[in-house]
Parts: sequence; structure tokens; C-alpha cells
Amino acid sequence: MKTDIAITCITVTVCTALVVPLLSGCAYSRPSSHADYMNIANWSVVAGVNGTDRRLQALVRSVLKEKGIDCFMEGSVGYDVWVHRDRATEARKVLRSDPRLKSERVFMILPLETPVN
Repeated sequence: MKTDIAITCITVTVCTALVVPLLSGCAYSRPSSHADYMNIANWSVVAGVNGTDRRLQALVRSVLKEKGIDCFMEGSVGYDVWVHRDRATEARKVLRSDPRLKSERVFMILPLETPVN
């Protein structure tokens, strides 16, 4: 009886240690953290991608990372691509001009001209 309980506890602990990080990374990935990165007001959505296309998500991350632009994505069916507000214009240009993304379905999000209240 004690052996069964011990095996069950070990199994639950191992499963939790493996599954929780995987699930938390499914719909959300954060860049390296700096103090100003913690405030969502410092971030801007520059594009949208298919939430189930992991290859495209990795490609977009890679294209931006090559230019030194941190990003994170969040969503479910569609993922928003967030970059630091200071790099948003550059990120849009990079995503529009990279030849690897020409045939991909990356939806560009234009900046708002006036704030939404």
C-alpha cells in the first residue's frame, strides 16, 4: 500500500514537472526580461500569424531575432506578434521585406493614428 502511494506521488510530481512548462509555453512566450519590458504599455502588436503553425511562428521569431528585435507571441487560433514599442516600425519593415516570409501568411498590423479610449 505504501509503495503504491509513493509511486503515485512520484508519477504525479514528474508529470506535473513536465506538462506544466509545456502547456504554459504553448500559447505564450516571453523575451528576455528587463525592467521596462514588464509593462505592456511598452509593447506593440506588429503582426498576426496562425496560432497552429509552429513553423511560421519560429520563422517570424528567427527573422526578428536576426535583427536584434525581441518578440513574444500570444493568442489561440491567431497569435499576435508583440515587439518593444521602440522597435515596432523597424519590425514591420523587417517582416514585410524578408524574402523567407514573402509566401507566408503574416498579417501586418498597422499602427493606430490616434489612441483608442
